[in-house]
Amino acid sequence: MVCDRGVTLRETRDAEGVMVALRADVETAEHLVALVGPKEAAVAVENHARQTVVSGSSAAMEQIIGLAAQLKISAILLDSTYPFHSPLMTRGVAALAARLRRYRRQPLTVPVFSPILGRRYTANDDLAEALASHLVGRVRFGEGLRSLYQEQGIRVFVECGALATLSKVTRRVLAQGDVLAVSLLDPEAGGRSIESALSKLTVAAPVPAPTGAQAPVARLGGQAPSRLRDRRSSRCQ
Repeated sequence: MVCDRGVTLRETRDAEGVMVALRADVETAEHLVALVGPKEAAVAVENHARQTVVSGSSAAMEQIIGLAAQLKISAILLDSTYPFHSPLMTRGVAALAARLRRYRRQPLTVPVFSPILGRRYTANDDLAEALASHLVGRVRFGEGLRSLYQEQGIRVFVECGALATLSKVTRRVLAQGDVLAVSLLDPEAGGRSIESALSKLTVAAPVPAPTGAQAPVARLGGQAPSRLRDRRSSRCQ
């Protein structure tokens, strides 16, 4: 699936685009997007009240950076090869969904919460369409964290991707003493990052989840919400 995503991105790329992190709330970010044109830019990720990520064409992002400077709003160009979660990725949605439908779906076994849908995936979801729509859908990360904490009793968050960006956002959004957010690849921990993370998890004592809830641990980032088996070769094409 990762290979399918990569191939789709290369084949359907229409224009150069980038992502920019603004030190601003979502309302301010939406105003800036409206000024440069919603066809060329979009609010991509809502992290917290002081950070929103916008995405779009390189020209549109340059305009937003310029406008932000005039408003004394910090704007940081992110190291992203594509303008994810923006209209520029639309052509890739159908192509990626078509590729993902070649996998045979298995029953859902592990609960996976989507900060794009604002809920867990269910057996009724078209997973190929849902996963492909990630290319253009807005990520409401902060809202998703609050839902996991308040409604589902999640207290431990493990970042499985590179760096420790999501862990830092998690600690910012859920500034509670009973929350543990760790990164498996935290550059500040050097070569002992995984060992350090596992040590913290070993001694962690999460607050019990509400009756009927799943295990109170959330994985930040990751793969598909169900076991999908490829009928074809597993090699990247």
